[in-house]
Amino acid sequence: MVTDLSLAIRPGESYGLVGESGCGKSTVALAAIRYLARNGRVNSGRILVDGRDLMRSRQRTAHAARAQRVDGLPGSARALNPTLRIGRR
Repeated sequence: MVTDLSLAIRPGESYGLVGESGCGKSTVALAAIRYLARNGRVNSGRILVDGRDLMRSRQRTAHAARAQRVDGLPGSARALNPTLRIGRR
């Protein structure tokens, strides 16, 4: 469970969330883009993207924000494989 979290990430900024295994990093990231599993929920607060509160937005609006304005890189060991090229040859 994650409680009392506040972040402000301005346009053009990047944010890295690090911590011990099981501390809630993935939960925070998924909540921020309103993509939690059915058993997860945000009890209070706001998640603003371009001034729009994703928690009060229709699912379609939240999906558009995820697709166009929000990005993330999972911390999986397979997410960045140094033996694979990124981009075209």
